[in-house]
Amino acid sequence: MTPNPSYPPLPPMFPPPMYSPPPPPRRSGFRTFLIVILLVLLIGSAMLNIIQAGGMAMSGRGVTQSTISTGDRTQTVAVIPVKGMILDSTSERFAKLLGEAENDSNVKAVVIAVDTPGGSVNASDEIYHRMEEFKHAHPGTPLVVAMGGLATSGGYYVASEADYIFAQPTTWTGNIGVLMPQFNLTEMAAKWGVKETTIIAPRGGFKNAGSMFQPVAPRDEVYFQDLVDGAYQRFLQVVKAGRGSRLKKPIEQIADGKALAADDALKLGLVDQIGFLDDATQYAAKQAGLSNPMVVNFHEAPSLMDMFTSDSKFRGSSFTNNGINVNVDAHILEELATPRPMYLWAP
Repeated sequence: MTPNPSYPPLPPMFPPPMYSPPPPPRRSGFRTFLIVILLVLLIGSAMLNIIQAGGMAMSGRGVTQSTISTGDRTQTVAVIPVKGMILDSTSERFAKLLGEAENDSNVKAVVIAVDTPGGSVNASDEIYHRMEEFKHAHPGTPLVVAMGGLATSGGYYVASEADYIFAQPTTWTGNIGVLMPQFNLTEMAAKWGVKETTIIAPRGGFKNAGSMFQPVAPRDEVYFQDLVDGAYQRFLQVVKAGRGSRLKKPIEQIADGKALAADDALKLGLVDQIGFLDDATQYAAKQAGLSNPMVVNFHEAPSLMDMFTSDSKFRGSSFTNNGINVNVDAHILEELATPRPMYLWAP
């Protein structure tokens, strides 16, 4: 049957949609991943360029050198910091930085910038020992200390090995002595019905001596006092060896645990001069016979993560108290919680 052209065409049974659906999205996850990686690398490269343009150079061993004052690169005075509480990580970092300066043939003098209340006996002694090794290996290289606001206890222990010590007018130093924190909770435990049932071997030995849940035993006090006295005698030997005839009184009369103002430390011969970091670097350069010194700060190089976050090295937790955010470093808490003698000023 032939359709009659005089009749309009019949409408379709199913009208066409008003719009066409969009095509399904393409799977581009890998391409997105590549773009993100390239952006990170680009930003990281830009950050490194900014750092280097600002006078900082990266070494291959995780150490950054930043210029404090310009001069002849072959006449470098290296500044190495010892800051914050002295822990095992502090001595490890110091050894790395001093080793970097030691391997740099341009370094002709070293200034240790000390700003610390002290800390672990062992870590302080490791830093002292590393400085002692440096002096023996490089007898012609001046080793000077520039004290900051605090150079107490372990901070002075470290400083005493230097050839010459500068203290700022407001520095507190000295505090020669040993601290072994202990706490006893016997009365509180009895109030709350808490009893310690620790088992030790050998029976009647000292394995659980100093337990905070047992009454203080006289023999335990003698035991711990002997340990602390040994660390104290070591402190006296170190100061005697380092300061020698520059001490104005016998070390036993000076080492009474007091923190001293800079002027008092100078009068007792614990420091050699009142001055700042630039005075210390100028003195070190003069002792090394440098005509155009370049002063360079040696410190740990930031990781890529450090460039994007200010607290990437934080290894603890935080809480808020009265609107104040308090950070608690788990590593420091671990160090303090472990019974040990401390070259630390803790007023």
